[in-house]
Amino acid sequence: MKLADRMNVTDKGQSPQVYIGRRHFRSTNGTMKETTTWYAEFYMNGKQRRLPLDAGTKNAAIREGQTLAEKLANEGEGAMAQRLHIRVSELVDRYLAYQELEDRAPLTLVKYRHDLGVKFKGWWKRQGDRPAATFRPDDYLRFRKYLIEDAKLALKTISSVLMVVRQMFKWAAQKSDPILIPRYPLTNVKLMKVPHSPQPCFTPEQVRAILDNADPLLRPVYATFAFTGMRFGEIRDLEWRDIELRDDGGTIFVSRGGSRKDMTKSGQGRPIPITKELRDVLAALPRDQDRVFSHPPTTMYGYGERALDETQLLHAIKRLCKRLGFSEKLKLHSFRHFFASTCARNNVSYKFALKWMGHSSSEILDLYFHMHDREAQQAINGLVFMPPSRIAEPEEPMNRAG
Repeated sequence: MKLADRMNVTDKGQSPQVYIGRRHFRSTNGTMKETTTWYAEFYMNGKQRRLPLDAGTKNAAIREGQTLAEKLANEGEGAMAQRLHIRVSELVDRYLAYQELEDRAPLTLVKYRHDLGVKFKGWWKRQGDRPAATFRPDDYLRFRKYLIEDAKLALKTISSVLMVVRQMFKWAAQKSDPILIPRYPLTNVKLMKVPHSPQPCFTPEQVRAILDNADPLLRPVYATFAFTGMRFGEIRDLEWRDIELRDDGGTIFVSRGGSRKDMTKSGQGRPIPITKELRDVLAALPRDQDRVFSHPPTTMYGYGERALDETQLLHAIKRLCKRLGFSEKLKLHSFRHFFASTCARNNVSYKFALKWMGHSSSEILDLYFHMHDREAQQAINGLVFMPPSRIAEPEEPMNRAG
């Protein structure tokens, strides 16, 4: 069946000829209708082909159809035919192989394999396993609906999965070598935004109580968390060669030298200035091993025989918080929120705070800011809303009855 509103968007003599239009389909009540999606139609290798276009209007469809015609003419039918036949399963495999070559962190690769190789690929096969080139915005929205209604995932998890899917298709259309699909299908589809839930944050009084009451072997670890805003992995892998102490403080070079690229979340190193209090804590530690911190001794291991364990360290801080009467929701990452809030309370420049915490976006840093009730009261009391009243106060109370 011919396309509705079918029109040729190529010049005479150009090969192949590309037409645009909307497809007919039969509704559930048996009547014939037309899709809102525009399609491109052309012949390749003796076969009729149709591709969905990322266009909401006829003029946009014309432009997309002309762009497609140029690609067909410049690249030849063979290269384009290969793009039109690649399956999602192959696309996923190639994208995961590319991420491994990019030296992504192991946990990042695990997430990508699960989100793409399990969730998305499995769902797509149940839809008929059409070629990746036929993926369109409607498919994206159906996959999102599946994650919400059938998989019943949390909104934050759904947003993360959809982001990875978008990244894969953008890579396949713009950055892969060779280019694997003829176009990026989600240009006009908005990213699902999920409001961030409030995260627990230590108050200054709580941090002081923790440092005063912590196990002596863990007190320097907690102090480094609180006074630098470093992530667990960065503190676990911190070595003495990364630290320079001076009389006025010093500097911690996170992932200096590049020999441990996976040490930071962003893969990039950064310097963090050391406060005077943290400087005194670090200066008092022994330097009989490369690592700055080791896990406390157990029945199986002595001190210095193994690195910090995140799970056991989390249990330790929760036990201490419970003993001190703090919220059970507090965790190791709450120290990072405390550091960001301390920077905000003391009017530290965003430029410095972003650099110290290893972020490139101020929007991310905003998530870490916490204002406690006492600080909010002090802030509001310090505002000047208007000049003082010039009306003199009466010397004696007014007699309302008289």
